[in-house]
Amino acid sequence: GGGAPPMSANEFIKIGQKASPHFRTAWITYCGIHGGGKCDPAKHGEEYTRGFVAYLGELAANGLDALAKQQGIHLEADPNFIANLGPRRGGNQGAFGGEPPAKRQATTDPQVLA
Repeated sequence: GGGAPPMSANEFIKIGQKASPHFRTAWITYCGIHGGGKCDPAKHGEEYTRGFVAYLGELAANGLDALAKQQGIHLEADPNFIANLGPRRGGNQGAFGGEPPAKRQATTDPQVLA
């Protein structure tokens, strides 16, 4: 069903630049390294901007994975974690498809919290 059409990667870049100074700095730096210094997303093809989005995702995933491990959270041990990755059929698919995995249940178990 219905809803807004998915946004393009170029639209996502424009929104990201307005929403976050860190995003804007990352985009400008990425363009300086890989895009000949052209920072207008419209000057690049969708494949280029999707490459940047994929790169951000990789950096975020690596950083969050390290943080989770520091906190003793092992997502790969959750049998539903892998099943929750990727696009889902029906429902809100988000800007680029898929939804984040469901939130983990809080625990009060002292062995887990130690």
